[in-house]
Amino acid sequence: MMRRLFCIAVFFCFAVSFCLTPRSLFSEEGEKETLLKKLIDAREEWMENASFYGHCTARSAEFASEEEALTAELPAGADRESGFLAKLNRRYRWQSLSGSEEDPKNAVFIDSVSNDRFRLNIDRRPKSERFKVPYSGILYKLSFDPKDGANAAVNAAVADSDYAPWVFFAPDIYRFVENAADGSDFEYAPLEDGRVRLTFSEERSDDVRLSTSLTVRTDSDRPVVEQIVRAVDNPMMTVIIVIKALEWKECGGFSVPVRIRRASFFGPAPDSKESAWNAVEWVSDDLGVRPPRESDFAVTVKFGDFILHLKKPWWKRTVRIDALADKNYDPEIPDFVTDPEKSPPPKYGVCFRWACAAAGLALVALALILKYRARKKKTVSV
Repeated sequence: MMRRLFCIAVFFCFAVSFCLTPRSLFSEEGEKETLLKKLIDAREEWMENASFYGHCTARSAEFASEEEALTAELPAGADRESGFLAKLNRRYRWQSLSGSEEDPKNAVFIDSVSNDRFRLNIDRRPKSERFKVPYSGILYKLSFDPKDGANAAVNAAVADSDYAPWVFFAPDIYRFVENAADGSDFEYAPLEDGRVRLTFSEERSDDVRLSTSLTVRTDSDRPVVEQIVRAVDNPMMTVIIVIKALEWKECGGFSVPVRIRRASFFGPAPDSKESAWNAVEWVSDDLGVRPPRESDFAVTVKFGDFILHLKKPWWKRTVRIDALADKNYDPEIPDFVTDPEKSPPPKYGVCFRWACAAAGLALVALALILKYRARKKKTVSV
């Protein structure tokens, strides 16, 4: 009898505590789980189906504070970068020409294309820097599981540019979201205008603390990450990177940022007088005006360019990323890459062009000689 009364009392206490628990607690927990799932689903859909093309520019300058780096106008004469970007499903393209407006001769040309298996990167620098690297580009074979090809592709794109629209879908950012969905701790803070801030912290050895904060817009079925704040704090140095999307545009049913500001700090204390924040503003005025084409993902290789790890017939100048297979990848590294005393291969492209020019002149000369002889023979016969 006493055991039965004890059980009834325990059940009664549990029922009372359940009834007195604020319903907001349950609703907030449900909102957290729903938001995390929507974020993961929206990212997978974006990686698989989002497509866009646009020309873009980027300017950079230094400021004294984080607020100025995120809001101030960039001064005239700031370092400038121009080019275009494209995304078609799992394919990405990034091309840029960067340098100071006051010194255009020392510009750096970058052309990179990637999919879920390969990444081809062309890097052409001024002659003063050419001796540092004995090749014009590298073909990377992405060592990811085939099932994780979408992550491999976007990760390669972020390696090319960490302030383009795809930075908001980087794998190293979303691993925190996936861990939180699996039960890891994180902070959830509702903001104004239907926005939410998610903060993920990570403790590492040697008093190193990592923090990642995402500001998410939740006013639609497909949530959008508008701002990323990453911080690394340790006794030696503080690193803070803030990436904020300032303007958006709808491209094929997906929200794609067309103006992005990135502010970064590397130093002992961000609030000290000696601190300097680097700001980069990326802008695309025509993103989404036309859809991407197959030709947007073909890279032109100049005659004489040596591409590390790429097996390519010498008569082909265009490399299409989807046409590459394992047979096109050469894992060997030539001696002249690891040993500066070794000579690079001759520029067969230059020799080939001179040979073609000589052959062309020879054919023209032969045609003139034959024509002259035919005319002379005709004159004699008359």
